[in-house]
Amino acid sequence: MLNDNLSRVPPQNLEAESAVIGAVLVDSNCINDVIAILGPQEFYRESHAKIFRAMMELSERGDPIDLVTLNDLLKAKNELDAVGGASYVASCQDFTPTAVNVAYYARMVKKEFQSRELAKLFGQALERISFDDPLMITSEVVSQLLRINPAQSNVVHIEKIMTECLKDLEQAYESKGRIVGIPTGLHEFENRYGGISREDLVLLGARTSQGKTSLAGTIAKNTAGLGYPVVFVSAESSPKKIAMRLLSHESQIENIRLQVGILADRDFGKITAAAGRLGNLPLWFIGGLRSWERIKAHLRALKLREPNLALVIIDYAQLLSAPVAEKKRYLEVSKISSEAKGLAVEFNAAVLLLSQLSRDVEKNPSKP
Repeated sequence: MLNDNLSRVPPQNLEAESAVIGAVLVDSNCINDVIAILGPQEFYRESHAKIFRAMMELSERGDPIDLVTLNDLLKAKNELDAVGGASYVASCQDFTPTAVNVAYYARMVKKEFQSRELAKLFGQALERISFDDPLMITSEVVSQLLRINPAQSNVVHIEKIMTECLKDLEQAYESKGRIVGIPTGLHEFENRYGGISREDLVLLGARTSQGKTSLAGTIAKNTAGLGYPVVFVSAESSPKKIAMRLLSHESQIENIRLQVGILADRDFGKITAAAGRLGNLPLWFIGGLRSWERIKAHLRALKLREPNLALVIIDYAQLLSAPVAEKKRYLEVSKISSEAKGLAVEFNAAVLLLSQLSRDVEKNPSKP
């Protein structure tokens, strides 16, 4: 039954598509209103897409858009007959005696396009269910849903932005110098930058064995300890190893003593209390993965469960693999960095990406 539903004629509104084209023919100035909503690929009928694409080309040239110029361009592109001829182009004007409602018609066309994309997206997901990883399917579906139906417009009037700026200033003023971003517990950093802002990507770079993971673990504990949900992606150390370091710090018992079991009876009370405090933190770990695509899938799944996720820590970029056209490490790292920034915006969270610096920096005479 489900397959029968998917095989039906895709959602469409040909009258609305003709009305959009007719409105632009009536008043060519309204094409910018349409372009802000629609692209040629969002028309269901290919002839309408060709006509609208030609209209956009005329607009970009600064030429008038009317039956004469449009038919002439379509003829030059050998597309006039394919769209139904000059008579069909002229008939589109019958749908719109006025261009006043062009934006409404364009949104109608947009809605049907989004419905078609949803049907195609879920149809493809159904085909993959029997042989592909459900988590990967879910991640890709969520990502595509945001593409099909963005949560907000990219066009924002400055008045709205000014209102948000004033709110931020008021919050900063009322904080009297306290942290207004996501806190890290690193006081010198926070005094200078006010924490890490949501949607920001922060790179933490250091040479090998300089304590990047340990510092990141401390930040994770500090931030989660203040009630901000945190996820730590660990490609280098196991989550248990990082947790043991946190337990050592929280209990004030040396890590080596915890590892080899050199403990006094009085230590167990400290350890149990510390483990209880850490166990109550909003802190998650993703370990054992080096595929960037699978890590993204797990992060998106966690975001669905924890919509208030505030900080994502990734340790570290050079250990991860990502699909790129040419199998070159610098391209993979570049892709991971770029998409990590994209996740920060998508999640409305801060992302801390650890990166290992080359030993070549040690050859620099100006290094500290």
